[in-house]
This record gives sequence, structure tokens and C-alpha cells, in this order.
Amino acid sequence: MLTLPSSDLQRSLRFYRDGLGLPTDGVAAPEHGGHHLLFVLEGGLSLLLFDRTELNRLTPGGAPQAGGAILSYIAENREEVDSTIAAAQAAGGTRVGDVVEESFGYHGHFGDPDGNLWEVVCFNG
Repeated sequence: MLTLPSSDLQRSLRFYRDGLGLPTDGVAAPEHGGHHLLFVLEGGLSLLLFDRTELNRLTPGGAPQAGGAILSYIAENREEVDSTIAAAQAAGGTRVGDVVEESFGYHGHFGDPDGNLWEVVCFNG
């Protein structure tokens, strides 16, 4: 599971579910904590967006600041790299730099509404 802080769970819901198409049941009900948004992805991976204020309370030293890591998504092809970054922008994300061809493949970056940096890459071969 990958946990990211969110300053606005409804905004994160619109970005990740509506904009990027990730599957979720929505913000957890109050009897289940109510402070998080869970996306169950392929291969046993889950993405948990947790209310930043509550995560600060629960985490020694507070929640990490955005930008402390690059989260990478491996796309099937160049078109998926382009369409994923376009979907992120349309949903309120920020394109970071250009999409470029490198010796290892084709890749680009976007920031989510909380400033978490994502890379979308299609490897050669």
C-alpha cells in the first residue's frame, strides 16, 4: 500500500477517480475512520489518500511533505503516457516539464492537486 497525504479528500476523489479512472468506493464512512480514500489497484497494490490533518496526528513527526518521492506508473505504450498526463491535467493536475524520449523509453511527469509528483513511463523493448 502506498499512502499519500491529501489536504482535500473530495478534490483527490475527483482527480484520481473521475480524472484518472482509478477504482474506489469513495471516502470512507465515519464508522471506518472517515479520513481516507482507498483505491485498490492491480497486482495487490493499493493507493491510500489520507486526510493530511489526521495523518499528522497519527504519524510521529507528522505527515511527509509532497515531493519527497517520485511515484512511477509504467504505461503500455507512448499513447498511454500521453493520455495519462493529459487526463491528469484535465482533472486539475499540473504537467511538470515535457514528455521526452530517453535511451530507456518515453516518459513525462505530472503533479497531483496536493503536489505529489508522478512519472508516467513506457520502457523500450
